[in-house]
Amino acid sequence: MSQHLVVTALGTNRTGIVNELTQLVASCGCNIVDSRMALFGSEFTLIMLVSGSHNAIIQIENRLPASAQELQLLTVLKKTSRHELIDYSHSAVLQLSLPDTAGVISKITQFISDYKMNMVSLKSNLFSKDSVEMLHAEFEVKLSPEHQTIDIEQQFAELCIELGSEDFGLQFLSN
Repeated sequence: MSQHLVVTALGTNRTGIVNELTQLVASCGCNIVDSRMALFGSEFTLIMLVSGSHNAIIQIENRLPASAQELQLLTVLKKTSRHELIDYSHSAVLQLSLPDTAGVISKITQFISDYKMNMVSLKSNLFSKDSVEMLHAEFEVKLSPEHQTIDIEQQFAELCIELGSEDFGLQFLSN
């Protein structure tokens, strides 16, 4: 039976760092089931869900701390179970761009929480437009059949206008 482990790594970005980590995972006999990698400033971040036999998971748990120290990475390991997919009828992508202010993202996540949508992805970045620092954010959510898409669409538009966004959108997708 396969076991699962979440591996998180953080450190100064440099060429080959992803390869070093994926080679270690493979050499332990583990498989990368899911992963996300991003750069924040000059820092590299990687989150992976790996699977493997009991012995393979023990091997990576034992080998990664020493390798991380050599690579000057901070790492966190946590055993978990396989993610069970929930059958959602729809998904949606909420996007907006607006002048950046403290608390904007939290207002959108509160909206998502209030409507009991399951957030599966959040991407945000800053850019400059006409000498103004702007935020672009994209949220991917899953919806159950009980969700009223027309109500969500209307309330999201009202929130975006209230926050000062002139560029926003909500796209519903069938699963």
